[in-house]
Amino acid sequence: MYARSHKVTVEEAIADSERDQVANRLERERGRKYPYCNCSILMHDLLPDYKK
Repeated sequence: MYARSHKVTVEEAIADSERDQVANRLERERGRKYPYCNCSILMHDLLPDYKK
């Protein structure tokens, strides 16, 4: 469904999902290590270029 709604190939959808999983893991690790830090600061390096 994602591949059709976002007009990407199945391979691109899988790669996107894998990148999301990596980012989620990093978010959890950094959140545990720095529980009082602003999330947007912790994750700034993972934002796509258009959001920086």
